[in-house]
Amino acid sequence: MKDDPIVEEIRRVRSAHAARYGNDLDRIFAAIKESEKKSTAKLVNREPILQSLFVPNIDAQISMREIVDCIREGRDR
Repeated sequence: MKDDPIVEEIRRVRSAHAARYGNDLDRIFAAIKESEKKSTAKLVNREPILQSLFVPNIDAQISMREIVDCIREGRDR
């Protein structure tokens, strides 16, 4: 397999970053979470988005538009 310079650069940067925190995953994770707190960028929320929606029974019909509206408004339906 041919060496890929981009992959090699990513590995080098990742290795240097890990070494900065003593290759300790807990410290690396804590540093990432701290940088997320300071960031002004919009971060993704990976919690299930449909968890809060209430559908009374399996036969209930709900449109995609209604699901999107519920999610945007943060309501149960």
